[in-house]
Amino acid sequence: MGAMIRAFVVVHRGGQCAERQWRGTSGTAVECRGPSRPAVLGRGPARVPRFGAGRAEPLRAPSHPCPRRPCRARNPCHGMGAGLCAAGMQRAQSAGPAPNARRTGRNASKVVPLQLAHFISNPNDRVARCIRWFGRHRLILLSILVGFLAGMLAVLLKIFIHFLQDWLKGGLDPSGPNWRLIVLPVVGVLISVLFVRFVLRRPLAKGLSSLIYAMSGEKTSIPRSHTYAHLLTSAPTVAFGGSVGLEAPIVLTGAAVGDNVAQSLRLSNQERTLLAACGSAAGIAAIFNSPVAGVVLAFEVLLTEVTAPAFVPLLIAAATGAVVSRVTYSGQLFFLITQGWVMRALPYYVVLGLGCGLLSAYIIRVSFFMERLFTRWKSTYIKALVGSLAVGILLFLMPPLYGEGYDTVAVLFAGQSSQLLDGTVFQDLGQTLWLPVLFSVAIILVKVVATAVTVGAGGNGGIFAPSLFTGALVGFAFTQTVGLLGLAELNQSNFVAVAMAGVLAGVIHAPLTAIFLIAEVTGGYVLFIPLMIVAALSYVVSRIFEPYSVYTKILASQGMWSQHNHDRTVLARMDLDALLETDFATVTPQTTLGELAEIIAQSTRNIFPVVNPNGKLLGVIYLDDIRPYMFRTDLYQVLVADDVMNRPPAVIERDLEMARVMRLFEKHRAWNLPVTDKGRYVGFVSQSRILSTYRRTLMLQESTRQPDEMSEMAAAEVLSEPEPPRDV
Repeated sequence: MGAMIRAFVVVHRGGQCAERQWRGTSGTAVECRGPSRPAVLGRGPARVPRFGAGRAEPLRAPSHPCPRRPCRARNPCHGMGAGLCAAGMQRAQSAGPAPNARRTGRNASKVVPLQLAHFISNPNDRVARCIRWFGRHRLILLSILVGFLAGMLAVLLKIFIHFLQDWLKGGLDPSGPNWRLIVLPVVGVLISVLFVRFVLRRPLAKGLSSLIYAMSGEKTSIPRSHTYAHLLTSAPTVAFGGSVGLEAPIVLTGAAVGDNVAQSLRLSNQERTLLAACGSAAGIAAIFNSPVAGVVLAFEVLLTEVTAPAFVPLLIAAATGAVVSRVTYSGQLFFLITQGWVMRALPYYVVLGLGCGLLSAYIIRVSFFMERLFTRWKSTYIKALVGSLAVGILLFLMPPLYGEGYDTVAVLFAGQSSQLLDGTVFQDLGQTLWLPVLFSVAIILVKVVATAVTVGAGGNGGIFAPSLFTGALVGFAFTQTVGLLGLAELNQSNFVAVAMAGVLAGVIHAPLTAIFLIAEVTGGYVLFIPLMIVAALSYVVSRIFEPYSVYTKILASQGMWSQHNHDRTVLARMDLDALLETDFATVTPQTTLGELAEIIAQSTRNIFPVVNPNGKLLGVIYLDDIRPYMFRTDLYQVLVADDVMNRPPAVIERDLEMARVMRLFEKHRAWNLPVTDKGRYVGFVSQSRILSTYRRTLMLQESTRQPDEMSEMAAAEVLSEPEPPRDV
C-alpha cells in the first residue's frame, strides 16, 4: 500500500557494473546490460518494512565484474530470462543496502514496475514468457482444442448419418416387408471395403481392442489417417443399415485427434495418452450429450492406470465436447417419463440384473466366435458380399435391426411397443399379446450376430449401441412377461432404461459408465439405485462366465492382456524379437577344437550355438565345457564340436508368449536360452535383458502416473540405466 519496492539495474560499462535505480511494486532485479543485449543476473526481494512505514530500503548493486557467460546453476530462472540464476540473486542479497540509495515515498505507486518495464522493452522475452506460460498450462489448453475437434467430428457424423438415413428410409413402405432392406447393407459394406482397399490402402483396426492395447503400452501411436478413416467407413455402414453403433468409430477418431495433436507438438508419451483419452471422452460426451459418462468411460475402459490430476483435462475435454453438441446438435437422445421407482419392484430388478449378466456373457462369446470365424475367411470381396447379404436378409425379417436401433428404443420408452412389428412379415399374424414379446426375444438373440457379421464382412462400427438396443428389448420383454403372467405390473420405461445399463455394464465390463450414461441420456436420475443394482449384478455375473470384456477378450486370447496379473500384462507387451541377441558365433558339428579356439579368441560371448548347414539348431557349447581342453594342442584336430556340445536346457520358439518364456527361465534356472523359428536358429534371449526391459517398462508406466517433474526424472533414470551383462 505505502511500502514500495526499489531495485537497481546494473549497467555493464567496461567490465564494471554501474547502478541505475528502478522503482516498482512487483519485484526487484539486478540486471546487466552488455554492448549487445541485456543479461539478467539475479532477482531478490527488497526488505519491505511493516505496513504503513511508507518507504523501503533497496538492495545495493554488486561491485563485482559482470559475468557474460550463461548461468549453469540448476535453479529455475523465475521467468525473467535465460541468464537469471539463484547465484546472482544471492550475490544481490548479500551485497546489502546501497549507501547512496534514495528513499521512495508512497506516491511512487504510479511508477511502472520493473517486470512490466522489462517485459515491454524486450519483445524476445515476451515471446519466451508466452511459451513458458503455454508450457505450464498446455494440457488444459490442448484438452479444450481436442474436445472441440472431437466434438465437432462426432456431431458432423451424427448429422450426416441421420440425413442419409432419413433419405434412404423415406422410400420404405411401413405397411409391409421391404425388399430394399436386403440390398442396402450390401451397398454400405462395399463402400467401406472399397475405401479401405483403394483410398486408405492399409488395414483399418476396428473396435476398441487395438486402442486399449495401444494406450496401455509404452508408446501411444495412432496413425493420422484414423482421424478421418473411421468416420468415412462407419458413415455408409450405419446409414445403409449395418447393425452396428457409431460409438467405437467416434472414440477411435477422438483418440486419433488427441494423439496426433500431441505428436505434432512432440509431447511426452503420458501426455499423448492423456490427450487421446480426452478425445475419446469428448466424442462420447458429444454423441450422447453426456460429459460425465465420457470421463468415466475414459477411466474405466481406456486408461488402465491413472491419477487424480488426469481428471482435469478429461473433464474439460468432455465438457467442451458436450457444449459443442448442445450448440450445434440440440436435443436429448431419449426422453424418460418416470416418477421414480417403488420398493415392491426391487426383487424384479435383482432378477433383471442376473438375466442381463447371462445375456452379456452370451454376447461376448458370440462376438468373439464370429470375429474368429471371419478372420479365417481370406477373400475380402466374397466375405463382404456374403456377410452383407446375410445382414440384409436379417433386416428384411427384422427391420428393427437397421442401424443403431435408437428409433426402436425411443418407441419402447414411449410405450408404443405395437410398432415393433411394423414393416415385418409378422404384422399380418394378428396383434396377439405374446407376439411382440417373442419377436423381441428373437431380436435379442440375433442382434449380436447381425453386429458381428456386419463388422466381419468389412463394415465399421461397434458393440456399444447394439448393447443398449439389446438391453432396451430385454427390459421390454421382461416387463411384458411379468405382466402377462400376472405376477406384477411393472413400469416399462423404468425397466427398459435399467436393462440398457445392465447389458452395457456386462458387455464392456464398465458398470459406472453404464450407470452414468443411462442416467444422463434419459434424464432418469431418480433411478440411480435400480441402475446401480442391475449394473452391478450384471457385471458380476458376466465376469463369472467371461473374465474379459468384449474389448479385451481378443487381446487375452493372444496373450496380450491380463485382467488381474499386472506382471503378465507388462510381459505381454514386450516383443521377443526386440529382445533377441544375434551376435553369437555359430559353429558346425564338424568344427575342430583348433578352429573353435580361434573363434573363441575373436568372440565376446561364452556360448556358441551348433547348427547344421540348413541352420537347424543341434546344441550349444559353453566355454566351461571346453576349458579343460583349450590348451591341449594335441586335441585340436581330434575333438570336434559334436563331441563337446550339449543340449540346451530349453529351446524357445519365436512366437512363444513372454510369460511362458519367463516360466522356462525359472524352471531351468537358466540365464540364456536359444530361440528358434520352426527349428532354425535365430538367436539367444537372456533373462537379464528381459528383466531390464521389464523394469524400464514399469518405470515408464510409473512416470505416466506422476507429475511432469517426476516423469522427467523417471525417464532420465531409464535412459541412463546401464546395459545388462552380456552372458551370465
